[in-house]
Amino acid sequence: AVVQSGVHNYVNDGQYSTTGSPARFFLDLSKDTGTAWALGTNYFKVSVPTNATLAATHAAGLANFGALFGAQGEMTDIYMGDLHGALWRLQFSGKPTTDWNMDKLSFFNKGTASSPIPYPLFIARTGDTTPKVQPIVAAPTPFVGPTVGGVESFYVAIGTGKYLESGDNISTTQQSFYVVYDNGSAAADGSPIASAISGRGRLAAGTVNTT
Repeated sequence: AVVQSGVHNYVNDGQYSTTGSPARFFLDLSKDTGTAWALGTNYFKVSVPTNATLAATHAAGLANFGALFGAQGEMTDIYMGDLHGALWRLQFSGKPTTDWNMDKLSFFNKGTASSPIPYPLFIARTGDTTPKVQPIVAAPTPFVGPTVGGVESFYVAIGTGKYLESGDNISTTQQSFYVVYDNGSAAADGSPIASAISGRGRLAAGTVNTT
């Protein structure tokens, strides 16, 4: 089973906590009845990096996820969005449970093998002069793209926006629907690296016919 931590991190004075990190938990439901839950044995915690400055004004948290599956029905990857607009890809294929942490699971790494620095596939922000956070609450939906040079690619559809806090009722932040192309490369397309896809400039704008 896969669950996530609480959507919000609060401290007692009602302000956002800038120290807590959202996490996704993986539970082994085959454990014997009465056996205690033990971290690293029958449950695993994957904490997501959080921008402390952003978390001071925008709650950090994880919501839903979408999974990719192998030929035997095993989960190989998951795409998950967070409330800061980051779209993450975790890859489980070929990795033992001892590697089930963000450093080892993140498909994208701008550090080294010994000192990894995970980063997301894409960060959803408005196209304003001062970009605003577009939180991802709905589950990302991956679907198969073309195979290029023997590497399988995927498209990932995400919608932004949330209705969890009182301020959401009066928010005027523009929300968007994105279809992001994950070409299977672990390399970023820009510098400095914030996400593998460097921003909205890489995307083709679309319109919706409402008639």
